Amino acid sequence: MSEIEISVIVPAYNEAGCIADCISALLEQDMPPNSYEVIVVDNHSTDKTAEIAAAFAGIVVVSEAQQQGIPSARMAGIAAARGRIIATTDADTIVPRNWLSSMLGCYADTDVVAVGGTASFRSAPRWLNILNKSRNRSLKTTKSLLGFNMSFRKSAYTACGGYRSEINVNEDFYISRQLARIGKILILEDIPVITSRRRYDSPLWVLEWLEYIINAATITLFKKAYLQKYRIVREP
Repeated sequence: MSEIEISVIVPAYNEAGCIADCISALLEQDMPPNSYEVIVVDNHSTDKTAEIAAAFAGIVVVSEAQQQGIPSARMAGIAAARGRIIATTDADTIVPRNWLSSMLGCYADTDVVAVGGTASFRSAPRWLNILNKSRNRSLKTTKSLLGFNMSFRKSAYTACGGYRSEINVNEDFYISRQLARIGKILILEDIPVITSRRRYDSPLWVLEWLEYIINAATITLFKKAYLQKYRIVREP
């Protein structure tokens, strides 16, 4: 039996409408199926998210019932993971076929502690594509990882202290800063994921971006999140 090299963590809360597409893409990677595992963390869902995920052969479904939130769900998934590399994506996201193999190859460099990629939005208007291109360009400069397109060494995660459940907004920015303290972060341009634009269908996205900027500043300066309430958005 081959050793599990990568564990993919997918936090999910009431994602019955999209979890199947996410899992299907993860199961079609250009790597041997027994070299990686997919762990879906059901985070207080009240729909059929867990049932749909469990119907896929080989998928591990973990329940995080103590605390709702992305960092808590990811921590529960990491605790169950067997791989030396942890990859994370979101339930409303579709990864490319070379996603895992491309990231895994980068870890041949022992100085690399984390590898991430860029993103595009599904059926996005022109203004959102322009905004997203700007964000993608900034990732390399800031060495920031997107929570739905990232990976890291499990050993580096442990060494840097990992996620904190109270940092529920910008948790990916926080873990990026922690990992950057102990090693090299790479951002790849050839593994863009496709994710939902649902957060941008409301005018509140402007307020959220301001909140992200404030949180990024307080995390950088004080390692604390000033704003902690995460707005949950799901398609009707």
